[in-house]
Amino acid sequence: MRQELRCLTDISWGQLVPSSAPSTIAELTNIGRRLERRQIGSDTPASAPNDGDADPSAESSIPISVGPPDEHNEPGVLRFTPILAGHMARARRRLVVSETVHQARQHEQESQRRQAIEIAYQEHFRQQLQQQERQRQLNAQQQQMEELEVVHEQILHAEANEEEAQRPQRIRMQLREESA
Repeated sequence: MRQELRCLTDISWGQLVPSSAPSTIAELTNIGRRLERRQIGSDTPASAPNDGDADPSAESSIPISVGPPDEHNEPGVLRFTPILAGHMARARRRLVVSETVHQARQHEQESQRRQAIEIAYQEHFRQQLQQQERQRQLNAQQQQMEELEVVHEQILHAEANEEEAQRPQRIRMQLREESA
């Protein structure tokens, strides 16, 4: 229906359509019938016949006249009546409204998509900062443990050196005690 409405928006009151294109006339008749049955904003009633099967030679409820040959009309040329022009104007307005709504929805979806991307980026950045902080803390703890191990080894080494230094003195004391 949207394509049909776009076609209608290109045709204004008084423009001529060649009668040598019967499919175009049939299509316009079917579109006119659909537009007549529909009101602005409502859907086609469920009891409406299928417009694709409509007989183009059948009488249309929207008057379409073939103008007499004169200096403005060529013979056999289809002319739109004011009723059809009114339907076309309503269709044009509905198309503008539906396109405006469609653009607004697209804008809203794009805005939501941008917000989702921004939130995802912020969450990713926050997680990276948390991971970096945890890594920094782990590195600091590991460095402290290494420093404590070095200090502990130095203490053990110092105690061993002290024991080695005191060993000859202890041996002398033991020898004195044994000899005494």
